Amino acid sequence: IKFEKISPSNINGYKASYKLCESIYNKQLKEIKLIHLQSIVDNSGKNYPTLKKLKTFLSQMYDYAVMQDIISKDADKTEFIDIGTKTESNLHYKFTNEEIDALWRWSSSNDYVQVILMLIYSGARTGEFFNVKKADVKLEEGYFNIVEGKNANAKRRVPIHHKLMPFYENWMSKDGEYLITKLNGKRFDFKSDHRQYTESYWNPILKDI
Repeated sequence: IKFEKISPSNINGYKASYKLCESIYNKQLKEIKLIHLQSIVDNSGKNYPTLKKLKTFLSQMYDYAVMQDIISKDADKTEFIDIGTKTESNLHYKFTNEEIDALWRWSSSNDYVQVILMLIYSGARTGEFFNVKKADVKLEEGYFNIVEGKNANAKRRVPIHHKLMPFYENWMSKDGEYLITKLNGKRFDFKSDHRQYTESYWNPILKDI
């Protein structure tokens, strides 16, 4: 019932949460105690965002069980699951004005420096941006469409900053169906090519600059 109303990415999230619960697969819901649920969390090795999804998943399972009279409301102990506290991630950072100025100075010498600036100024996720097809870019109107993203709300129209118009014109002039491609003109499939993009394009460019 839930899957009929949510996006594929959210469905995968629920499936991943269920997979973490393998230790209680063969237990009846009435037999599952808070200590079992807490043990799943403690032994998962997952970070806070993943554990938050797991707790939400378990809570919804118990809500359904209460609704179907499988257990009483008092038997739902999911609110007491301790998933720790959210900590600030050091995986993401924003570019400083000085770093952005450096990117501009290099933008005429490397097309993939242009891509970094296009990402910064658009605010699009890298996976979203690499899924943009040339047919979705409207240069005369000054925007491009994101038709596929992390969730259903990702679809949107993104304005193109006037300073970056030459970059979009440059990439539109290249071969291929997609706006941004590899050196060989093939598509970046970010699900499989994420690491390749990071190691072969992103990191070397920033290191050189």
